[in-house]
Amino acid sequence: MVSVYKNFLFISLLLFTLSSSVSTTHATSENLPPTFTINMNPHITVETGTNVSPSFANELKTNVRTIPSSLLENAQQIFTQSNYESFKTLLKKIMWENRYKITFGSLLCSYGILSLLLLTDHRFLHSPNRWSNWKTECSFADLCSIPEKELEKELIRAITQRHCNKKNPTDMVHPLIKFINDIDKEISRAQRYVKIAHLITRLHLITIFPTNQTKIENTQHVLDRAHFIKHIFLSWLSEYNLMQK
Repeated sequence: MVSVYKNFLFISLLLFTLSSSVSTTHATSENLPPTFTINMNPHITVETGTNVSPSFANELKTNVRTIPSSLLENAQQIFTQSNYESFKTLLKKIMWENRYKITFGSLLCSYGILSLLLLTDHRFLHSPNRWSNWKTECSFADLCSIPEKELEKELIRAITQRHCNKKNPTDMVHPLIKFINDIDKEISRAQRYVKIAHLITRLHLITIFPTNQTKIENTQHVLDRAHFIKHIFLSWLSEYNLMQK
């Protein structure tokens, strides 16, 4: 590693010296300023208007060529099997000595993540503009009692009104795609909320998390409504495709 640093310092001093020589010549001569070019490839050539001896140029070539090989040799010396085993042993020792801190930190992070998911999912699902809250004036039982054809018409009308493509109002595909993406997202987040809530309930930890049985039941109702509304849409879509064929 020391040899690499020496090579790097050598090249830096060389570039500084040559740049100083170029600026001095430019200030005292009316001719064009000398050029200094180093091609970083195996066939290195040095073109300069300053007085650089051939031995100096050859030494520069040698030092530039030896940098990659020196780095590779040093890397191979560092990343050996013995060093890997030593690092693994040291890591195990550190983890064992700090096992209580690591355990407490892991539990605290898990609590924070689960609480954040519960809070954000509950707030998201109970927003008034969610499709699971469509026709909130009707309970789930009342919604199921409405004739399916009538529900289909009302739902498609609501979809086209809410997700109408303002740039192209005649586009009927955009509202349908937007609806299916939204309802799938609601179903996914409701399922996650219920899954997490049931898990912490089985572990008897529900009292320390920002949820309760009422919220769990409400979210389950939201999930049921979202599934039912998606079913209404898919029924209409399948019938529409058959009519088109």
